[in-house]
Amino acid sequence: MFTKGKTMQLEKIEKKGYQIIRIKDDLNFNSDLTEVKEVVEDLLIRNKVMIAVSLTPRSYLSSMSIGYLLSIYKIVKIQNGTLAVVQPNEEDNDLLEMLSMTSVIETYRSEDELVSKE
Repeated sequence: MFTKGKTMQLEKIEKKGYQIIRIKDDLNFNSDLTEVKEVVEDLLIRNKVMIAVSLTPRSYLSSMSIGYLLSIYKIVKIQNGTLAVVQPNEEDNDLLEMLSMTSVIETYRSEDELVSKE
């Protein structure tokens, strides 16, 4: 686990080809996902293109967080990669569905579900 700039604790692991970025802090209305984007950019440079962002159960996706996710999706897509969100709570999952983001960013209830998909 590492902390960058004392703002967000992140843990990076690999499971069955997926690079999973675990956000250890609860996201809220003023969470800045710049650090997550920087980690993703670093992974893409190393040709790691299957990426998942794992949230805490108490995270809240604000409009700013959603904007960052879309930005991250765009840079992953340019590299012909995939982006998934793992463990969104029910409200966040509903929001992602309402915004039709689940048509481009897949969501999974758990890391196990992510890595066991066909």
